[in-house]
Amino acid sequence: MPTGGVSPTAENLKEWMTAGVHCVGIGSKLFIKNEDGKFDYKKVQQQVTSAIQIVKELRA
Repeated sequence: MPTGGVSPTAENLKEWMTAGVHCVGIGSKLFIKNEDGKFDYKKVQQQVTSAIQIVKELRA
């Protein structure tokens, strides 16, 4: 399970899935901050939802 260098993008997740992983860990690349340095939880939720959808499509 790779946890470093994993981005919530279709290109990056496809590379990992093609390499044969069963799961990935995404941390800092999911947590987006506003201009004031606080986490933008709406954008975090959008990133997580998008990443899950990408993985579902890649596994189909």
